[in-house]
Amino acid sequence: MSDVFKSIDALYSDRIRLLQVDPERYFQLYPRPKFGFQLTGSDSCNEKE
Repeated sequence: MSDVFKSIDALYSDRIRLLQVDPERYFQLYPRPKFGFQLTGSDSCNEKE
């Protein structure tokens, strides 16, 4: 099980290094996570009665 954590740490350190060296390439490979509310196709929240 410790091998799994070592490989994850290695991958994480590679990602951090890439982020520091070439942020544009980093965000091409790893898109930014989406947080918060997602817009839907319906406007039910904006309907006025």
